[in-house]
Amino acid sequence: MGKLLTKNIKGMADRLVEEFPDKFSKEFDKNKEALEELKVSPSKTVRNLTAGYIARKVKNTKD
Repeated sequence: MGKLLTKNIKGMADRLVEEFPDKFSKEFDKNKEALEELKVSPSKTVRNLTAGYIARKVKNTKD
């Protein structure tokens, strides 16, 4: 069983992908940089979890 993400992280990631669809890609590192530019995550852990979730979300939707 994997690590579960909270509703807050999923909700924030979903909102960000809807608002800025061109900023995010399938790559985790590029998503981290985009989140740093947008200054939306309060901590490194939240930023990384959000970037990972966005990468998986984009990868699954753009196949």
